[in-house]
Order: sequence, then structure tokens, then C-alpha cells
Amino acid sequence: MITKLKVYERISAETFVKYLNNNKNKLYTILKYKKLVNYYDKEIANILIPWEGTCGILISKYLINNNQELCIPKSFSIEEFNKIFDNYIQSDSPNLNYLQAIMNAPNLKECPISDNLRYKAKVRYTELINRNFNEKEAIKSEYIVQFREQENLFDSNINGGIANLSFDINWLERYLDYPTIFK
Repeated sequence: MITKLKVYERISAETFVKYLNNNKNKLYTILKYKKLVNYYDKEIANILIPWEGTCGILISKYLINNNQELCIPKSFSIEEFNKIFDNYIQSDSPNLNYLQAIMNAPNLKECPISDNLRYKAKVRYTELINRNFNEKEAIKSEYIVQFREQENLFDSNINGGIANLSFDINWLERYLDYPTIFK
């Protein structure tokens, strides 16, 4: 309604920026409206550049889904694209899929990613893979399932990553039909 009736022309840039700063989760929705993005181009760009969610929007738009319904401010420069991706790569917990998308990104005029950024993404991706899937640091879990005589139908005990599950064997032998067992 705001774009169809051109209500945005009566909303000051300061008011719009104040709204977006308090509702950054609405940015994704606002980026679907080309007229709105074009009208508040610099204001939206100034909010997107430091925001940590911007990299995900750019990746969704250009690298993974080719999300045509999103409009990115035209005032974004090559340096700003690189800054957004660089900050994301160096962030505390980047998404491995996003890193992979950056390192395998094609050369696009609309979303320029330098070879240096691709290399940084690859190094960070390798570092996270090695750290998270290293056998020494991996989270290990063990399950022990027992069928024995006991008072309760089911008992469980979790201790130090080992889950010990025990079932009453007498009950199980009495009720061998599937609906009862899986109840």
C-alpha cells in the first residue's frame, strides 16, 4: 500500500531511517519494493553496510537463490560489497554454506567479489571445517540399549555423553505387536 499510493514520498528520510534502525528485521521485506529502495537508496545503503544480516541478503540475491524479488540500493560501491563480505568472513561464527558460496562465487557485475575475498573465504572455511570436525574436538556420544528385567517399563540415564537406555524384557515379551511396542 505504501508503494502503490506513494505514501513513502510523504515520509521523511529521518523518520524512515529511525523506523529501520528499530526494525532491522523488516529490511528483507522492504528490499522487495523497488520504488521504496530507489527512493531511500542512500539511507537503506547506510543501514545495510554495517548490519551483520546484509551478507545473507546479498548471498540470497546473487549467489545462492538468485532471488530476483530483492532490490539492492544502487549506491552500493564495489568497496562496500567487499567490506560487507570481508566483515562476514572475519565474523565470529560465519555460516559454512555462505562461506562456500563466497569462495565459489562467479564473477558478477552486480555483486563483485574479489579473488582476495574468495581466498579469505576458502581459508576461513577450511579453518572452521578443521576445527569443528577434528576428531579430537568433536562431540562424541554413545548409546547403550539394554533389555533386562526391571520394575519400570523404561529407564534412562545420561552421564558424560553416554545415554544408557533400558527396557523391561518381560513387558516386551508379553506385548510383541507393533502398535503396542511403538506406543
